[in-house]
Amino acid sequence: GPTVEFKSHEDGNIITTFPITVEGTASDEGSGVNTEEGVFKLIQGSTTVESGKLNIQANGIWNGSIVGKNLTEGEYELQVTIKDKAGYDDTSAVTVEYDKALPQLIVTEPSGNSVITNGNVVISGKSWDTYGLKENGSVVITLKDANANIVRSFTPEVAKTTSEPTDNNWEETIEVGEGKSIKTDGKYTVEIKAVDKVGKESVIKTINVDVDTTKPIVGSSIIVPTSTQTEGTSFKFNGISSDGEGTGVEKVEISFDEETWVEAVGTSVWTYTSIFSEEKTFETDGAKTIYVRATDGAGNESEVRSGMFVFDSSRPEGKIKNEEGVEITGKSFFVGGEFTLNVDTKDKYSVSKIELTQTKDGNDLKTYTQEVEGKEVTTAISRLPLRTDGTEIETGNYEYKVVV
Repeated sequence: GPTVEFKSHEDGNIITTFPITVEGTASDEGSGVNTEEGVFKLIQGSTTVESGKLNIQANGIWNGSIVGKNLTEGEYELQVTIKDKAGYDDTSAVTVEYDKALPQLIVTEPSGNSVITNGNVVISGKSWDTYGLKENGSVVITLKDANANIVRSFTPEVAKTTSEPTDNNWEETIEVGEGKSIKTDGKYTVEIKAVDKVGKESVIKTINVDVDTTKPIVGSSIIVPTSTQTEGTSFKFNGISSDGEGTGVEKVEISFDEETWVEAVGTSVWTYTSIFSEEKTFETDGAKTIYVRATDGAGNESEVRSGMFVFDSSRPEGKIKNEEGVEITGKSFFVGGEFTLNVDTKDKYSVSKIELTQTKDGNDLKTYTQEVEGKEVTTAISRLPLRTDGTEIETGNYEYKVVV
């Protein structure tokens, strides 16, 4: 009888797509090969799912086309039978695997599609294929710059498996820094794919990476509150911060001891309002320091800036004296014309204003205000009672109050 051999396929081949062409040779030293008597079969288990006639040339070379419509994945037998002119036949068969699915890929770290970092980028995940991953380079990681130019490719070691592993089976670290894979700050993309043993590639997973290793900056001018920048017992501090071409300032924090930090309102322009008396920030009066730091989106922390101010919770002192400088201790005194009151003031840090109010017989309110500066200031308020220039002094009961 004839002898039939496969040339196109052998046992263990993986088929990834249909239709396919089967090819081979047939020979017969007796009556010769019958070019009209050759068939092929595609068998799954014990079922023939497709069959057809072979094309056989006079020299014994044969081929056939298998459509393979609506097939499921799995093991198949390719079978060819050819007769000689005397009616004897020979059958040749090979067992193959049909793998139509792509290899599987799951990226577990980072968890999202983007990452902002000031350090190395760690990428890890799982990959598998029912019929096996590629021997070498079964996971390919490609790093590209903002212009889509390839910076570097990585092929991490993979613990190969034909089903989804419980834990990650590959990991790669892309290093950041001078002389490393990512040398400069900027935007990058990382593309990851899995490859099976017949070269099929998984769906590509893309991760956007924003590398920012530059510290943000807190403006050197920190505005601390003055006596005119208060709201009751609230005191406002404010300033600016920036992050240049980086990921942007995410938060600004302030501290009065460099241990406890509180977030301010705003970033590029920030404000912090403190109610010292309620928060019991300071136990004593005196010179104090506010410390400010900024953190950007990548976690870089600025240099700490500081500003100085004085915390003063004590009231100033004031005494009313007569023209001779003698303190008026009684509640009333009599004069027969113009007179002068001397106001002696004292404060641990500085007196800023003296305000005198005058009423006559309980009415006709008049006010005199004088800005002063100094820890101990004596102010002479003359030509009392207060009145419009040129107006005669009226007899009556004048009452004076002084607020320092």
